[in-house]
Amino acid sequence: MTHVKLSICAACFNHSGYLAQSINSIEYSGPTEFVGVDDASTDGSFQELSQVTSAARDHGRLSDVVLYQNSANRGAHFSLNKAAALASGDVLAFLNTDDFYSVDRFSPALIERAADGNLVFSSVDLNFSPSVAVEERLRWIKVRNSVEDRMASWQRSKSKNPFIDFQVAFTSGNIIIRKDLFWELGGFRALKYCHDWEFLLRSTANYEMVYDPRRTYNYRLHPKNSFRDLGHLADAESVTALRSYLGTPPWKSKFDHPALMRSEYDTPQRSFFAGILPEYGPTDRTRT
Repeated sequence: MTHVKLSICAACFNHSGYLAQSINSIEYSGPTEFVGVDDASTDGSFQELSQVTSAARDHGRLSDVVLYQNSANRGAHFSLNKAAALASGDVLAFLNTDDFYSVDRFSPALIERAADGNLVFSSVDLNFSPSVAVEERLRWIKVRNSVEDRMASWQRSKSKNPFIDFQVAFTSGNIIIRKDLFWELGGFRALKYCHDWEFLLRSTANYEMVYDPRRTYNYRLHPKNSFRDLGHLADAESVTALRSYLGTPPWKSKFDHPALMRSEYDTPQRSFFAGILPEYGPTDRTRT
């Protein structure tokens, strides 16, 4: 049995009907805390979350339960940060409560890798609500398979950051990271749509990442997925995320940024990155 305490940091918003499967998917051999933050749900999710987590604790699945409800809807980034702030575990594993874990998600070896200071994430399994059209299902499967190919290539070469042009972890719920490192990075920034991608870009710029090719995070597609209502923010927040990652170091000019000089980026990618990077003046070059 591992002695690393794991805190499941969960964000919930109108996930009634999904919560029992989500909470009961948590399987870890060490001490397991559940910290759930409800983002002012209107469908009874908070009451359901309280009942399901209480039962899971009574049956020994969870050692501790901490629940909190926002007074108003604040967004997933706020709820996940709040959960992380309330957590007492050594390692944080995030969860969106419309998703669920596979039974072998938290192997002791993988948690030890996170405890050693690595950012850990896995491939995802896709679970579709009956109402999701066949065409959409096929699109998602194609994307997931493409991501798995990309990550297999990255594991062989460890060259180009796989997050630079796609959120290859798919969701904030697929992140496992040591608590102190999460806060050293500043947590999730106030982005409604790209908070997970922006955080992962910052993380991979500072820490080693460990990719588990097993599909141990189950990402659910259903009519109420948040991306369906927030897609209009994607372009602006993507620029913010990439500027955060590419534009932080004090390069002489945006055209001198190493990301623009690497051979694995094609010309359109380099042109796009150059277009979103800020120019740096003499003062900017001296920043540390």
